[in-house]
Parts: sequence; C-alpha cells; structure tokens
Amino acid sequence: MDISEYLLILDKIKRYKLKEEDQWDLLKVPFDVSNEELMDKFLEYVDEVFIAKLKELTKPSCFTGNLDDLEIYYQKINMYYSFSKIFNLKFDAEWVYNERIKVSEDINEILVKI
Repeated sequence: MDISEYLLILDKIKRYKLKEEDQWDLLKVPFDVSNEELMDKFLEYVDEVFIAKLKELTKPSCFTGNLDDLEIYYQKINMYYSFSKIFNLKFDAEWVYNERIKVSEDINEILVKI
C-alpha cells in the first residue's frame, strides 16, 4: 500500500476514535482499498471488533458464481483470516483453507472456459 491508501483507511476509521496501536494494526490488514465492497467488509469487521466487541468475525459469503464476485469473495476470505490473526480472534482455519481451495477451483473453471 502507498501512503494515500493508508491515509484513506485512517480517514475511514477516524470516527471510531481508536488507540494508535489499533490503528496501526488495522493498517496491516492487506486489501484493495479502492474496491468499495472490500472497504465495506473491512469497516464491517472494524465494527464487529471495536463496537460489538465480538471475539470471532462473521465469515464472508458469496451468493453468485461469476468471476468478479468470486475474486472479491477470495479477497474477503483473506481479509477474514488476516483480520483474525492480527487481532488474535478465534477463527475457523479449516474453513479458510477449504474455502480458498473451492473458490480457486471455481475461478479456474471459469477461466478455462474463456
């Protein structure tokens, strides 16, 4: 990420009035900040951790099987994993592993047909 992406994230989370340490940790979550759907998921996870005080994040879901949605879903799975690891939250590692494989296979199946 470049500095403008860090600034964008800091701007989006300033309403939470988080400790500096938590802000730094949030900047470590890797995702495409220019993608609105991913930013929304990121902020949803910020709400779950810092407002709802959940000890485990909700797993992302994908209801369509088109290429764009699957690629975004794969990135959401990665965000679920990264966010959980960074903030020492309980998470389903087996689900992450299996879901990544499933989504990768679905993406490859679509790409082979193109």
